[in-house]
Amino acid sequence: MESERTRGAETTPEIVFNKEVDMKYVSQIQAVSQDPAALEELYRQSMQQHSGKEFTADLLSCRAEAPQNQLLNFWYFRLQESPHAQPSINWALTGGLAGLSGLLCGLLAASNAIYIDRVPYLVLVAPAIIGSAIIAYLALASRRGGRFALILGAVLWVSVVYTLLLTTGMAPAMRSQAMIQLVIHNCLLVWAGVGLFVVLNSHPGSLLALQHSGPARFAFLYKSLEVFTIAGLSAIAASAFFAVSLVLFETLNVKISMEVQNFVAAGIGGMIPVFAVAWMYNPQAAPEEQDFQQGVSRILATLLQVLVFPTLLVAVIYVALIPFNFYAPFSNRDVLIAYNVMLFAVMALLLGATPLRLEDLAPRGRWMLQKAFLVLTCLAVLVSVYALTAILSRTQLSGGLTVNRLVMIGWNLINTFLLSWMIYTQIRPGQSAWNEALKRSFAIASNLYVGWGMLVILLIPLLFR
Repeated sequence: MESERTRGAETTPEIVFNKEVDMKYVSQIQAVSQDPAALEELYRQSMQQHSGKEFTADLLSCRAEAPQNQLLNFWYFRLQESPHAQPSINWALTGGLAGLSGLLCGLLAASNAIYIDRVPYLVLVAPAIIGSAIIAYLALASRRGGRFALILGAVLWVSVVYTLLLTTGMAPAMRSQAMIQLVIHNCLLVWAGVGLFVVLNSHPGSLLALQHSGPARFAFLYKSLEVFTIAGLSAIAASAFFAVSLVLFETLNVKISMEVQNFVAAGIGGMIPVFAVAWMYNPQAAPEEQDFQQGVSRILATLLQVLVFPTLLVAVIYVALIPFNFYAPFSNRDVLIAYNVMLFAVMALLLGATPLRLEDLAPRGRWMLQKAFLVLTCLAVLVSVYALTAILSRTQLSGGLTVNRLVMIGWNLINTFLLSWMIYTQIRPGQSAWNEALKRSFAIASNLYVGWGMLVILLIPLLFR
C-alpha cells in the first residue's frame, strides 16, 4: 500500500483542499491544468465533497483565462454537456432491495393477518419496509452514511412497534380513528426519514446544518413529486397488467387463489417505490444538484404550471359559491374532509409549479404565474380559515375533541400559517425573486409538516387512552 501511494505521488501532484476559501478550486485547477490524471482526481474529490458546482464554476473561470489550454477546453465541454449526469443505475443493488421489500410485503399480504379494527399488518408495516429499503439503497449506492441509515431505519421500526403496542390500550371508540391517522403519519415519517438522510448525507455535519439546508430541502420536496408521479403511473400500469392477466387466466379456467393474488399485488407495490427512487434520484449528487431540466422533471413542471390557471378559475367559482351553502362543512363531515384534502392538493400544486429558475420563463409568463400564485394562495387561506372554523365549531358542539379533529386542527393551523406566510413574502416590498421566497416557504413547511406528524404519532396513543 505504501509503495503504491509513493508511485502515485511521483506522477500526480498532491491535491489539497483549501476549506478556508469556501471550497474554491482555482489554484488547484491551475496547478494541475497540464496533468489529466490529477485534474480527474481533483474532480472526483470535489464530487465526494458535494462541491461539484464550485469545481465547475472555477474550472470555467480558469478556462476563460487560458482558452488555449486543450485539457481545460476538454473539461469545459464535458461539464457543459452534463455536470451532474445521472449515473448508470446499479440494477443488482436496486433489484435486490426492491425484491426483498416486495417479498416481505407480499408475505404479509398473503397471510391476511388482521390486527385491530380490520387494519392489516401490511398497512402498518409496509411503510417501514419500503422506507428501510429506500434508505439502504441511497446509502449503498452513494457509499456513505451507512451508520446514519441504520439509525433512521431503527427509528422507522420503533415507530411501528410503538403504534402496535400503545393502540391496544386505547378506548375502542377512538381506536379506529387512531389507527387510520397513525398509518398515514407513519407514511409521512418514512418520507421525512428519506429526506433527512439525503439532505444530511449530502451535507455532512450535525443536525444544526439543517437550518442552512433550505435549497436542499426544497429540491428534495420537488424531487419527491417526481418520484410519486413515476410510482403512481407505474402502479396504475402494473394494476392494469395484473387485472388483464387475471382475466386471461380465467379464460383458460385457471383459478388463482386469493393468497397468491394478494402476494403478487402487494409484492409489486413493495417494489415500485424502490425502483422509482433509483430511476429518478442520483444518489451521488446532493438534492439541489439533481437534474431538473430533462424528462419527467421538465414535463411535470410545465404541466403543473399550466394547471395553476384552471385551478385558479375553479377556486374562484368555488369560493364565490360558498355563501350559498355556508353551513355545509359545519354539518357534513365529508364536505369538511374534502376541504382539507383540497388544501393539501393546492400546496402540492404550488410546490410543483414553483419555477426553479425564473430565467426559464418568458417575462410575461413570470408575471402571469406570480399573480396566479398570489390569488390562488389568498383563496386557499380563505378556505383554510373556513375549514378551521367549521372544525372548531363541530368540536365545541358535537362531542368534543376526537383523534381526527385534533389532527385536522393541527394541519389547518399549519396550512393557514404557511399560506399566509407565502402571501406576505409575495407582497413584501422589494421582493423581486418571488420564486426564491416560495422555495424558502416550502423549506419551512417541511419542518412544520414533519414536526406535527411526529407529534401526532407520539401523542395520539397517550392522549386518547
